[in-house]
Amino acid sequence: MGRKLLWGTLIVVVVLAGAMVVVGARGQSYRFETAELGAVDKLAGTPVVSADGWHTAYMVQAGDGYAVALDGQPGDTYTDIAPDSITFSADGGHLAYAAGTGKGSIFFTPGQPRVEYPGWLEKAHQSIIIDGKTAADKSVQVVDYGRTWTVVVDGKAGGQYTSIAAGTVVFSDDGKHVAYEAHGKDGWLAVVDGVEGTPYDMIVPGVFSPDGTRYAYGAANVARRKSVVIVDGKAGPEYDNLGTGSFKFSSDSKHLVYAAQNGGRWVFVHDGQPGPEFDSILGAGGDYSNDSAHYAYSASQNGKQLMVMDDKPGPEYDGIPDDGFTYSPDTSRYAYQARQGDKQLVVVDGKADAPHDGILKGSVAFSPDSKTIAYVAQDGANWFLVRDGKLGPAYDEIAGDSPIYTPSSSHLCYIALKGKSWYLVVDDKPGPAFDGIMKTSPRFDEKGTRIAYVGEQGQKWVVVVDGKEEPAVDDIGANAPYFSTDGKQFAYAGKVGNTWRVFVNGVPGEEYEAVLKNGPTFADDGSFEYLVVNGGKLSRVTGTPMTLVQRIVTSPSRLLGAMRARAKGG
Repeated sequence: MGRKLLWGTLIVVVVLAGAMVVVGARGQSYRFETAELGAVDKLAGTPVVSADGWHTAYMVQAGDGYAVALDGQPGDTYTDIAPDSITFSADGGHLAYAAGTGKGSIFFTPGQPRVEYPGWLEKAHQSIIIDGKTAADKSVQVVDYGRTWTVVVDGKAGGQYTSIAAGTVVFSDDGKHVAYEAHGKDGWLAVVDGVEGTPYDMIVPGVFSPDGTRYAYGAANVARRKSVVIVDGKAGPEYDNLGTGSFKFSSDSKHLVYAAQNGGRWVFVHDGQPGPEFDSILGAGGDYSNDSAHYAYSASQNGKQLMVMDDKPGPEYDGIPDDGFTYSPDTSRYAYQARQGDKQLVVVDGKADAPHDGILKGSVAFSPDSKTIAYVAQDGANWFLVRDGKLGPAYDEIAGDSPIYTPSSSHLCYIALKGKSWYLVVDDKPGPAFDGIMKTSPRFDEKGTRIAYVGEQGQKWVVVVDGKEEPAVDDIGANAPYFSTDGKQFAYAGKVGNTWRVFVNGVPGEEYEAVLKNGPTFADDGSFEYLVVNGGKLSRVTGTPMTLVQRIVTSPSRLLGAMRARAKGG
């Protein structure tokens, strides 16, 4: 187990009692500890990494079957594992996946003996070699032979089913509840925390409420050609069709909306009550305000499109983008994009702004304090940031995901192209020129007082923090860099040559073959973790802040004094 202490920029390296200690001149000190988790040489697919980067899971061969390895440690063995079902909860504390039991699948071609394969074949339509001959795709048949499926949550298997619908295993936001769609002897049913719902001919994947206590999903009776939404185990009114992906709970988890169709007309259903009829409900449905007091959706009527606020239709336009609507954070304001003729515009609090040749889709954004609004517009060959109706400097292009407010609302950023160079522009002032800027940039500390982003220069990547460029690296980790909760520290994974290192406040750490994505990330106590691979081994590295006493004890003078004492036999 390797350990080292990192402190600021001036580095002193000593070895004491077998531990590597790296001490700097100023800043936060960290003690690094590495714990080996297991081997990764039998990795059977791309690993799934939790959002915080602290855990990983992947499918491995286990005898004649397969298992899911969590942090390098294989779990129970099954005949099949559905790779796309491996899912972490949002907090990374829980893991679920679909696993098959029984004899497995049978693959055969007409006139050929049946051949049983005990394991999982991810793409059954691919050509299969039988008795040395390749069977044509169209002649290959696949049948289930005595196989059942189960969902394994935190190592515990649930009920047995003939099938688990792909991609339906979902956790609630708090990680305390899990649901999935399964096929039993009487049809498809939703299973929520192990409790089975009523079987139907078809199930439409559902959603948990924000607090995790409620679950809503759709179900269909094919023979009767009717569909219902089931909330908390109770079926609502029947409709001819349901808007797939339109189920949405309010922020307080008390209300539910969805789109439904009857007799060729579409309605928006709020708490089981249908609203006014339209030719169609656009996109995936509507959105609740943060305080759950309002809901809005877009609809079409007689060839025109309109926004509907609390079931009250607004003015008609020639077009409204699916994702063009937004509330202000305090829900006192709203805005959306619209098209009128060959011009595009933004409607703010019911009043249309000046029209432009184009509006960057999805760019309308309120500041966190709800006082200002900004979006990206195009006129001719020029692109501008429009803030409260005023145009900023002209650029050749402004990238998507712009504009971006800092959490404190004190700064407004966007990524812009001028000539052949890209810039991060903060309050209309461009930073250093780069060949490109990473799409996930910029990133902020929680207070919004610090700004960081990643620029590309030639074949190198450069992290820029508060306008200062860090040393260039050959490759950079996803979502870099990460700030600590208090905003005083930052870290990112960078590749130099053939090895990866984690840089803390710009200072490189130990070398690894790989640092897994989503790391390093900080915990509230200032510590951080990340997963690494070295020599076919998966390990977790933890950086723990040191107290003032620990710093003094391990300061260079104390360490050198201890070494002199040892040399004298003291």
